[in-house]
Amino acid sequence: MKNAGKHADKLKSVHKKLVKEHKPEAKQSQEALKALVRGAMSYDVTDARAEDAMKAIEKEFVDLNELRVATDLEIQELLGTRYPQIEKRVAMITQSLNNIFEREHTLSLDRLKEISRRDARQFLRELPEIHPFVEAYVMLFAFDGHTMPIDDRMLEFLKEEEVLDPETTLEEAQKFVEHHMKAEECHDLYFSLRKAAAEEKKSKKKKRTVAACGFADQNAFDLRNRKRPNIAIEMTDKLPSSSLRLGLPSGSMQNSTIELFGRAGYKINISERSVFPRIDDDKISAILFRAQEISRYVADGIVDCGLTGYDWVLENGNEKDVVEICDLTYSRGSTNPARWVLCVPDESPIREAKDFEGKIIATELVNVTRRYFADRGVKNVTVEFSWGTTEVKARILDGIVDLTETGSSIRANNLRVIDTLLTSNIRFIANKAAWDIPWKREKMENIAMLLRGAMEARAKVGLKMNVPEAKLAEVVAFLPAEKSPTVSRLSDQQWVAVEVILEEKQERELIPRLKRAGATGIITYPLNKVIP
Repeated sequence: MKNAGKHADKLKSVHKKLVKEHKPEAKQSQEALKALVRGAMSYDVTDARAEDAMKAIEKEFVDLNELRVATDLEIQELLGTRYPQIEKRVAMITQSLNNIFEREHTLSLDRLKEISRRDARQFLRELPEIHPFVEAYVMLFAFDGHTMPIDDRMLEFLKEEEVLDPETTLEEAQKFVEHHMKAEECHDLYFSLRKAAAEEKKSKKKKRTVAACGFADQNAFDLRNRKRPNIAIEMTDKLPSSSLRLGLPSGSMQNSTIELFGRAGYKINISERSVFPRIDDDKISAILFRAQEISRYVADGIVDCGLTGYDWVLENGNEKDVVEICDLTYSRGSTNPARWVLCVPDESPIREAKDFEGKIIATELVNVTRRYFADRGVKNVTVEFSWGTTEVKARILDGIVDLTETGSSIRANNLRVIDTLLTSNIRFIANKAAWDIPWKREKMENIAMLLRGAMEARAKVGLKMNVPEAKLAEVVAFLPAEKSPTVSRLSDQQWVAVEVILEEKQERELIPRLKRAGATGIITYPLNKVIP
């Protein structure tokens, strides 16, 4: 770097100013593997957001070994597609943890404490996809190394303060700072520099966004985007308006939804590390979201349509903001509707809603639960958001509102249902503006027709047989059919072929009767779609 001495003096001056303005907290040592995950979630985002991500990971996964074997898509779904560079971060975490496991024959970095810091840093530097910030972060917080984690936001700040030349790379910046700062100064500079860079980034964000979107002023931008999340611009780039932009639920609903679309005639392939499925219709672009988010993205126009639970439409308050195209009665693993139920432990004295006055409830369905108690005049009840494993919290708090299909998890945890708040099916919903575009509306109506046909066919079978003409009236009399059975003449004038669609559960009762009535060559076959 040119004029290194001048830049070094500037660095010391900026360090002194930043430490004074942003008084550093005491350094907290971290376990090495947790520091790796925290570092991966921290670069180019605020500490508060990284901390929320870590809390979500710790609540979802028992330990880091469970995180190691989780799919990238599962982790992305947990953290949300709006987390910056989520695919890259998650790939870094899973690949690094698996590489450590392969090299050390255990998921541990304890061996690095026994070797030199130089060798320990080289070990980290060789991990797959490792970011320079993460490598330095682990050394600083887990091994008390003389390192300085710098991300792009911090790099930009240092350049604006003329500590670094404009062309300085991130790696060069880390080496420069580490060379000119003492080991004991690195943590304080890291802490105060991150604070300053975050504040600077926040103050510039609005101005850059308004200018980039071509709005005349802040008022015009706020009016147009009062409901749209920041993800809108990025998503619409990847999901062009020339296609029908379809939101599909990830997580527990993903497999059953993809299977239903397959039966409807749409082949969908999902790459392990992508949230953009490939669909064999060039007029449809699809993206995976958590079901909880889809109604908001449909209402905001990020996607034209999507499948989500009616419960989440109500939870997000979007029932009047979207068009309901059709109701699809399928859920995680069955055709049963899902129920949100208010539960307490079997031994609890609580018997009805009013008994929750002054009590605490845990649930993922916070807004619906609050409305439920408000409608019943129970004002002093605390409803807390639950990240999962809600059944366990029934005995920690006073009760829960949880989702169930069969009630098996409720019974397994010795819980008692007080009331059902909501019965929910999957809804195919559309953005109002997209619904008014003729070709998009026709495309959505076609999808709805085929999905309903696939749903209708799930519990039905086709049945064919040959019947003596003399027995035809007797057979037709007990055959179910939408209108009437299809009857075709055979070359042998004394016989006819009969075909009918029936409920699968009727098959076992009918076939013995048909056989006794003289039918032969009885064949049953599954159906893909039944279009009324």
